[in-house]
Amino acid sequence: MKTPTPKQYPKTIIVGETEWQIKFFRNKKGLKNTSGLCDPSTNIIWLKQGQSHTELMSTYIHEVIHAFEDEYDCKMPHKMVYMLENATMNFLFANL
Repeated sequence: MKTPTPKQYPKTIIVGETEWQIKFFRNKKGLKNTSGLCDPSTNIIWLKQGQSHTELMSTYIHEVIHAFEDEYDCKMPHKMVYMLENATMNFLFANL
């Protein structure tokens, strides 16, 4: 599977009935040691620039799972988010 480049990611996505913006950051206060962030207070998913295409896709999936948690009020342990992220990546690479 060929992973998307940063320019190929959508600028917005719909999760449930909520529109989320996808934004990229290089150096953002409060996000120094993170690859991404799902901010439900602003409905923005932040993705760090400079990751490999595979890392970026993994981060994107991870943060979208957090958006699902918020939209559907289904909080889960962070370990489960990582498990779903890895399972989704494995599924996509095996089937696309």
